[in-house]
Amino acid sequence: MTSLNVQLNGLLLEIRNARPEARYRLQPQLERLIGQLNQNGEPVTEATRALNDELRYEAIEAQFENMPV
Repeated sequence: MTSLNVQLNGLLLEIRNARPEARYRLQPQLERLIGQLNQNGEPVTEATRALNDELRYEAIEAQFENMPV
């Protein structure tokens, strides 16, 4: 297991343990790790990619929650 995979596993655990309303804040770190894994030619699971998409969506939604109407 590479150092990037160890980092990814730690981050996935951190995301799972994060409060639901705050976990989207970890998305940039996840995106960065996925990019590094891709650059190194290492596989990234579909579940990890789906989680990244989900967190990105949550981040977009969070931007609009406090927007005045």
